[in-house]
Amino acid sequence: MGAAMLAFFFIAWTLQADQMQRLRQELASCKENQGNNQAVAQLYSQIAAKDALPVPLQGTQLAPNARSVVFWNSAKKTAWLNSGALPTPPAGHQYQVWADVDGEMIPLGLIQPNDGDMHPIQYVPQAASLNITIEPLGGSKHPTVSKLMASGVI
Repeated sequence: MGAAMLAFFFIAWTLQADQMQRLRQELASCKENQGNNQAVAQLYSQIAAKDALPVPLQGTQLAPNARSVVFWNSAKKTAWLNSGALPTPPAGHQYQVWADVDGEMIPLGLIQPNDGDMHPIQYVPQAASLNITIEPLGGSKHPTVSKLMASGVI
C-alpha cells in the first residue's frame, strides 16, 4: 500500500511539474505578445493621430509602380515611413529618405532591406518634399538623383 501511494504521489508530482512548465511557457509567450502589442499600439498612435499628415510618395520613371507613404506629424515632430510597394534594392544597396529644405537635400534615414514595412525617420519641420533614393549600404552624404525611386510633396 505504501508503494502504491508513493507511486501515486510521484505521478501526480510529475504531472504537476509538466503542467507548471507549460504554464511558464504560456506566460512567457503572453509577455512577448504583450510587448509586441504595446509596440503596435504606440506606432498606431503615432500614425493615426489627428495631426499625422499622410504624405504619399509616388514612383518615378525609374520605378513607376513604387509606392510609399510617410506619416508626417508636425505636432509631435515625428515621421514614420511605410515602405509599401518599393522594389527590393540591388545587392549592396538600400533606400535612403531625403527631405528637400529650401533646395537642399537633408538625409532623414536609411531603410534596411527586408526590415519590415514601418520605419521611423527624422522629422525636419521645413521640409517641402520627401524623396527616396537607392544608395550604397550605409547611405550617402548626397542623394544619387539618378536613382530617385519615389517622391512626394508635403
